[in-house]
Amino acid sequence: MTNRFLSLIDPEGGPASCWPFLGSKMGPGYGQMPPNPVGRLAHRWTYNHFIGPIPKGMVVMHLCDNRLCCNPHHLKAGTQQDNLKDMNDKNRHGNHPRKCTKEKLKRILELKNQNVNVEEIAKQVGYHKRTVFRLIAEAGQHKAKALK
Repeated sequence: MTNRFLSLIDPEGGPASCWPFLGSKMGPGYGQMPPNPVGRLAHRWTYNHFIGPIPKGMVVMHLCDNRLCCNPHHLKAGTQQDNLKDMNDKNRHGNHPRKCTKEKLKRILELKNQNVNVEEIAKQVGYHKRTVFRLIAEAGQHKAKALK
């Protein structure tokens, strides 16, 4: 299971960056372990494998606010109350928190409309190319929903 799981993590950005889970996702945007066993979220598996057992009654918090991140340096055990306080402190309300600001997303979309390739956009805004691709795709989905 370890090799299969590790093949689904992208550490390409280096030790300080997010390592997105590339496998399947569940409803709220968390990575889900293959073959999708109940209760096996990718970030919890990562914490357990690299840091140690998750203490009873604790959740695994993403310090980076990226639900798909599996970088063990970005994970921390805490209570649900800690997690909610962190959410409020960082003004992360809503279903899919993102670190991407509206200004940065606008810049990404402007560059895309100028036919700049995703790799160059990623370089200019300081994101991984997969993150840029996801943000562009999500922006397109939101626009399509608004037209319905």
